[in-house]
Amino acid sequence: MIAAGHLEAAPMVLVSGSLHVSITVATGAAVSSAEENLNPVPGGASATTDWMLYLPNPVSFSTPLASAVSQSSHLSVATPPDDSDRSGEVSSKKSMVDLSALEGLRASS
Repeated sequence: MIAAGHLEAAPMVLVSGSLHVSITVATGAAVSSAEENLNPVPGGASATTDWMLYLPNPVSFSTPLASAVSQSSHLSVATPPDDSDRSGEVSSKKSMVDLSALEGLRASS
């Protein structure tokens, strides 16, 4: 998918609780001019183990890709939920990261 440029044209979307991240991959000459977004990811600390990675499903690759991910509980070729559809969603699972402990680490350095 990377070599064919599919992930440059359409992102993979990672969804877990309130986490919703679009991942694109630069290819060719665009690699040297790509700007990486290093901002904190909203909802990242509350990600759960029931995450799903939605892969773009280009027509030219749809059957083999759907077959390849059909047995996975974490990969899908379905259309990902729209981020705006989930604006009020809050994960019922406890955060996987203790944010207060991270703050303590930052304060001690």
